[in-house]
Amino acid sequence: MKHAANINFDQYANLLGTDVSGFQNAFQHALNIAGMMRSHASLSFYKTCFALCDRLGFRLVVGSNRYRGNFTTLDALDIPVIVVEGLDPSLDKKVRFYHELSHALLHAKNFRDMRRWPKQEVFEEATAEIFAIVVLIHDPDVTPSSMLDYLEEWSTHELGSSQEAFNIALMFFRENWVNIAPDSIVEG
Repeated sequence: MKHAANINFDQYANLLGTDVSGFQNAFQHALNIAGMMRSHASLSFYKTCFALCDRLGFRLVVGSNRYRGNFTTLDALDIPVIVVEGLDPSLDKKVRFYHELSHALLHAKNFRDMRRWPKQEVFEEATAEIFAIVVLIHDPDVTPSSMLDYLEEWSTHELGSSQEAFNIALMFFRENWVNIAPDSIVEG
C-alpha cells in the first residue's frame, strides 16, 4: 500500500479495543477482496459475489430468512454461510454483502469459539463497515462522491448499538480518504 504508512492504525485499534494487527488484517483483507473483485470485473455483481464466496470457501444464500436481515453463520459442515436479502447492484446491497463477507472472514476459523463482549462487538461492526467501504472504493461503479453521500446519509439513521462502530468507521474514512482512494493504493 502506497499510503498505508500515513494511516494511524494504532489510533483506530485503540478506539476499537483491539490490537493493531486485528485492524490491519481486516484492512489487508479488504484490499485482497478488492483485487479479487477486479479479477471478476467482467461478471455481474451477483455472479461476482458467488465467485468470491466460492473462492474463499464460503456458501452464499440469497433471499429472506427467518431471522430477518443479513447474517453470517455456520452450516452443519462448519462452512461459513453468508445470508443476504438481495444482490442487486445498488450501493446499499453491495455494502451489506461486503459487510457480511467481512464477518465470514473474521469468523472463518473460530466462529464457534468467538466470545462476545461489548468492545468485541464494536470492533467487529466497525471493521466490517470499514472493510465493506474499502472494497467498494475500488468498485468502478462507485464514485467517491456517491460513497461520501452514502456515508453522510447513513450517519443520519438511528443505529442503536452499532452507533459507536459507525462513528469510528466514519472517522476512519474522513481522516484517511486520500490514503485509501484507489489511485493512491498499490497492493504489495
